[in-house]
Amino acid sequence: SAPTGEPLGAHVATFLADRAGLEFQRRDALVSAARLRRVQGDPAGALAHYERLLEEMDEADPSRNVVEMRWAEVAAMVGSPGASSES
Repeated sequence: SAPTGEPLGAHVATFLADRAGLEFQRRDALVSAARLRRVQGDPAGALAHYERLLEEMDEADPSRNVVEMRWAEVAAMVGSPGASSES
């Protein structure tokens, strides 16, 4: 079961990301976890998932800009330092 206070859907997606065998599976699970946390009113949790995703992504990955944009949107919601300077 999900830890107390953690949305079940986000917990399941994180669980899948931690156990995914292929990079695209891990990425899809992390994106899903971030989206679920954001929709469920946990932008700080979403931010953590986007940060993990960015750490794992190659700098030249063509989809990195989309993840950076989502990170910036969520960072602005939680007032993260550097949210306006990151791209």
